[in-house]
Amino acid sequence: MATKERRVEVQRKLESVTPNVYFQPPANVSMNYPCIVYHKAPPKDIYANDQRYGSRQKYTITVMDRNPDTQIAEQIVEIFKRSVSIVNYATVSGLNHIYLELYY
Repeated sequence: MATKERRVEVQRKLESVTPNVYFQPPANVSMNYPCIVYHKAPPKDIYANDQRYGSRQKYTITVMDRNPDTQIAEQIVEIFKRSVSIVNYATVSGLNHIYLELYY
């Protein structure tokens, strides 16, 4: 599957959790909460027998919600199962942020 097709599939799956999904939004975009913001990150190469035989695109995902008990991150984990993990939590400007990494 081509890279753009995979990214569009990620977008579609994230939109099944919340309609407010933003891919690498510019700073001047006004976001609606709760929302999911995601960015491309360097891919992860997969090696075996001292050779590179594959690669998975990495996406960093941030869930932003005013609700500290939001279930959005858990829903993302359920959708992507073994290819995503929650890596950190923070509160920024009164919004709860949950950071995830997805290899897809």
